[in-house]
Amino acid sequence: MYLDAILSHESESVQDRVLSLEKKVQQQDDEIVCLKSALADALRRLAAVESGLYRCLSVCLFLCHYHITVVIVT
Repeated sequence: MYLDAILSHESESVQDRVLSLEKKVQQQDDEIVCLKSALADALRRLAAVESGLYRCLSVCLFLCHYHITVVIVT
């Protein structure tokens, strides 16, 4: 009887630990989903910036190649 009580208590303790670990895993999974989304957004923004820089560089090289001067009036 005493052994059964100990085993029962230990079983509950193990179950509690497993439930706690499952909860942590779920939280970490949610965090990973958020991090993936944030990374994808940052990569899209970076690609847009790089695209704009390449366009600007192309225009600058074109203007320099043909010795075109641009005057900006404000």
